[in-house]
Order: sequence, then structure tokens, then C-alpha cells
Amino acid sequence: MTDYFEHVAAFVELVEELKAQVHGPGGRFVAGGGKVPGAPKPVEPHLTGGGRVRGGAGRFVSKKPVAGGTAVVEKPKTALEELVSKPIKNGQEIPNNLIESGERTAVGVGSYNAPMKVTLGDKAYFIKTTDNPQGFGGLSREQVLNNELRAPALGQAMGLEMNPVGILQHPHLGTLVVQDWVEGALPAHAIDARPIVKALSSDTGTKLLMLEYLSGDRDRHSSNLMVVGGQVREIDFGFSQQKTVGVSFGRSYLADHMNERGAPISPMAIRSVLSKREAILKAVEPFSSPSAVKIMTKRLDRLEKAYALMVERQNRGEMRGLVTPFAFQQCLLDAMD
Repeated sequence: MTDYFEHVAAFVELVEELKAQVHGPGGRFVAGGGKVPGAPKPVEPHLTGGGRVRGGAGRFVSKKPVAGGTAVVEKPKTALEELVSKPIKNGQEIPNNLIESGERTAVGVGSYNAPMKVTLGDKAYFIKTTDNPQGFGGLSREQVLNNELRAPALGQAMGLEMNPVGILQHPHLGTLVVQDWVEGALPAHAIDARPIVKALSSDTGTKLLMLEYLSGDRDRHSSNLMVVGGQVREIDFGFSQQKTVGVSFGRSYLADHMNERGAPISPMAIRSVLSKREAILKAVEPFSSPSAVKIMTKRLDRLEKAYALMVERQNRGEMRGLVTPFAFQQCLLDAMD
């Protein structure tokens, strides 16, 4: 009988011990009574430096959620990929491996500035040198480069359509200027551009002539006038002379043919240019020496005086009818200090 009671007591003790234990996750026994703990919570990603988060196994992933939980890091664009993705801006630095990376075609064979067309994918570029002192009439490379950069900035400030110029420093070819290739564009000498020039409005024709005058470029022959879809653009300003103020339109295809048809100067267009004086000076300053800015200022002063003379002479009846480019050029001459 004693053995029976000892057996029962041992059984009760075992039951009490089992009651003091509970099942944990995965069928495990956990010591202690009370509430059964749940499964461990998954570790929440937490921010780390550099805008990344820790994911599973300590990996760094993007902060932005992505499908499938795997971050896809976008590969940065190369300098050339960045170049072809948007139009050139005036003064932009161009990757120096553009020429070697594209397909080259010589254009204007025999020209002093060795122009070429470089095609890269769907984009093409017009490139020419600035390193030819003899070809540029003794102007230094820096002067030629500034001339090429200044004119588009001037024209854009005046509200004209221009071809911006980028700069490419090549290890073997020197300093080059680069422009987006304009498909279908032709120089005036390649076609009979006279009907197009004659069809220009007085407003556009006058602003183009004011660009020629303010830039100081007296070499505005038919190769430096581009025709694009029936519209006229001024190009190639390497010969702009900033050392003297100058008053003539010089060798100007535009002035010759506007004068030929008796195309009038637009007083409203001149007033528009003069009203942009501060914008013009600000636009050209990055591409000008201090003396060049002073010369541009003097040209604007003289243009204002010439305009006042023209109005005065018209009011007195000394200038009858429409004012042609060459008649206005006389006003510029008479406005000299």
C-alpha cells in the first residue's frame, strides 16, 4: 500500500511540473506559465546614412519600395549620353572624346577652320577649330572663341533664334567650337537666298542687322547666313572685331539685299533692342574682356543716338519715305562722338 501512495504522489508532482510549462513556437516547451509568447516580429527596415535602408541579411536597399523587394540602381549617364540627351547650351563644355566616339565627315573642305560633321547615334554636331591665327586675321584663339560665344548670347538676348556654341578642348586638335547640327540648313550661297531675304519682315531684318552691328562682325557674307526652313539665322562670328567700335554693316549679304529691295528699317525693332540694353550687356559679359564690354556699351550708346537722329530727320522732312539700311548707316556715322 505504501508503494501505491508513493506512486500517486510522484505522478501528481509530475503533472504539476508539466502544468508549469507551456508550448512555445514550433512545439517547443517554454518554462513559466502565463501568456504564450508569439512568433518573433520581422525586423523592420531602418534608415541608415546616405538615404539607404537595411534589408534582410543586412543588405542595403533603396528607400523606395520596388517590385519583388529587390532594388534596381539606375546607372549614371556617361558624359556623352548626357550630351546627346539635350540641346547644346551656349558656353557648355563638350566631352573631349566626342570626335573619336562618332562618325566624322569633313565639310567645307579647304576652309581655314577645318569644319567637320560628327554623328553620334541619332545626334549630329558641327565642329570647327579656333586655332588658326593666320586664317582668323591675326586674332588670338581666345579672341576667336569669345567672338563665337558672344554672338549667340547677344542674339538670344535680342530675341533672335541662334545656334548656341559649346567648347571642346581636344588633346590634339586644340580648342574647338561645337554646335548642334541643323538638318536641312543651307548657307545662303548654296541656294538663291535673295527671295528669302527679300521676304523678311522689317522687324526681323532690322534685328538681324542690329546683331551684325553690335557684334562688330564686318564679314557677314553669304556663307555666314544660314537658311533653315525659310528662316534666316546668322552664324560664324569668329571675325567679330571688338577692338574698334565701327559703324558700317561691312560686307553684309543681308544689308545688300535688304537695301536692294528698299526694305525699311523698323524703328520699333530698334526700340526693342535698346530696351534690352541691360540684358544684352549681362548676356555678353561672360564671353567678353572688360574692353569688349566697354565697346559693346559704346555701340549701344551710338545706336541710341543714331535712332534719335533718324526720328529727328524724319520729323524735319530731311529723310522722306522709308529708311533703308544704308540710310540708317549714315545716321550711325553722324552719331559718332
